[in-house]
Amino acid sequence: MALKDILKLENYEPSGVSCIGDLVSKEIRKRYSIPDLFWDEELTKSAVGFCFQSFYFLEYFLKDTNNNPKDVRDYIGKEIKQASMDEIEEVITIFTDKVKDFLPLHYYSKAVSVYHNVLKQAEEFKKAMNILSTVVQPMLETNNGIISFTYLKKILGPEMFLDLYTNLPSDLRFRDKNITSADIEGIRDAFNEFDKNRNKLHKDILNFGERHFNKDYLDVFLDVMSNDYFKVKGILNFYVPDKKHGYLVLNVGVISIPSGGSEFALDYGQAFDFSGMLIKSCYESLKRAREFSNEFYKSVEYKSQISENRSEQQDNALLEKVKQKYPEYVSFIGDLISDSMHGKMIFGKILEINVNRIRKKERYPENKLEEMKNYISSLLPEYKGHRF
Repeated sequence: MALKDILKLENYEPSGVSCIGDLVSKEIRKRYSIPDLFWDEELTKSAVGFCFQSFYFLEYFLKDTNNNPKDVRDYIGKEIKQASMDEIEEVITIFTDKVKDFLPLHYYSKAVSVYHNVLKQAEEFKKAMNILSTVVQPMLETNNGIISFTYLKKILGPEMFLDLYTNLPSDLRFRDKNITSADIEGIRDAFNEFDKNRNKLHKDILNFGERHFNKDYLDVFLDVMSNDYFKVKGILNFYVPDKKHGYLVLNVGVISIPSGGSEFALDYGQAFDFSGMLIKSCYESLKRAREFSNEFYKSVEYKSQISENRSEQQDNALLEKVKQKYPEYVSFIGDLISDSMHGKMIFGKILEINVNRIRKKERYPENKLEEMKNYISSLLPEYKGHRF
């Protein structure tokens, strides 16, 4: 019996999402012929096992039976381990189609995440192609279409050779051999194919977003942008609030003060209702905490998302610079209550951008948003580490 039949996938309707992401992302890359050297047989079977031995799947599999969950989990694990890779890939394909049908938002989110990664790969690939076209190709033309690997490294120099080598996809990198004009043409063809597949994925995401969520080009652009992290030591990225459509938010830091009151959690946007007594009392508590905080008793704790040693004053100055640069489009900067839990009241250090206004006033709103992101990047401390 085929693995898909053993797992009874025909009538399966996925609900839990904790184990779905990796498999769906893998399948999306496969469908659009986007190279992914991360997955080998052992890792793929492990991910499939994790998913189909999870509580969410066992709940479906054991429905209307009296079988022991542990025995069934062990049975599924054994069948997955013994299955061929063709059967495993078939199960991933069926599973992804099920997620696409029954959990469209999750499928969309994974497709956007894959596309963001593909964009980064495309940028790197393009840098390598520029070196090949402007430097390596002319060298080949003056050397009868062939040069040695050693000569290439010598002429390019350590820095440019490293740029070329690291920005090429790993399966296309030069090894210790002669390089010919045919090699360059092969890499150029691979780049064109990669870009064609990237473009197809983008179009399909646009269509899927419009059909399921009424998203337009700019909405998808924002979703992709929210996957992009600033190059800082901390964790800093834009996000699109679910409950406040048409805005883009950047939280540069977190303020916490002691709280002995009610526990609550707010969706982004609720805290702008300053008329509520609960919300007003939160800001009064923050004001009093600031007044009583001193070098001996710090009732206000601040943690920057940019770097651990950065002060609240530095982050306030950054937000103020962005507001002064784009007063028409920055809707709010400052402290925004988010929740009160476990004896702590939490505020975000927020920058909010009014995308609705940008959409109306700018001919190319995505260009303006990219400009704003680059301006904010220019204000951040230099960080040489890697950030996806």
